Amino acid sequence: MLIKLLNFLFPAICINCSTEDEFLCDNCLAQIKTTYPKPFIPCSFHKNPILRKAIHKFKYSFYKDLAKPLSKLLKPPRSAIIIPIPLHNKRLSFRGFNQSEELAKNLPNKSLNLLVRVKKTSSQAKLSKSERQKNIKNSFELNSKIELPPKSSTLILLDDVCTTFSTMNEAALTLKKNGYNIVHAMALAFSELKNHR
Repeated sequence: MLIKLLNFLFPAICINCSTEDEFLCDNCLAQIKTTYPKPFIPCSFHKNPILRKAIHKFKYSFYKDLAKPLSKLLKPPRSAIIIPIPLHNKRLSFRGFNQSEELAKNLPNKSLNLLVRVKKTSSQAKLSKSERQKNIKNSFELNSKIELPPKSSTLILLDDVCTTFSTMNEAALTLKKNGYNIVHAMALAFSELKNHR
């Protein structure tokens, strides 16, 4: 009843066209063309203003409900297990949710929190490629608190945006060190690196 009351008092409004009932309506979602600049990455972040705005709201303004419409852009093979890129506990407490986990929840695939983030890193957004690689190094470990999938599983790491793939590469390296050799990367969007220092 409380949720219904809150939805009535504060209805969801599309971030692009202000239509009520959804944070990203079907008409605006359809304007995000999927061209797959990389395998399993459907869009170029910097080329679509609606997607850019949606990801910014999702990631930095904590519009958690955007996970549902945005997940429709992702088309992973049904046999693959989705592995969300984890947040450090301090960042998770600040944000209140892991955007990669929320995307994974809306996919038909099985998802597992197979990795944990053991190193609190600086934000990657304003770092150069070499700085990102150094920043993210040794950040992940295998999650010892869950039942591990078979080593032969096809795993797809999931993040919201990829730029230099530093985070994905480090996460994949952790998985491969632990015997998982079929590892792919998936994200909502690929973004060009603006900082070339």
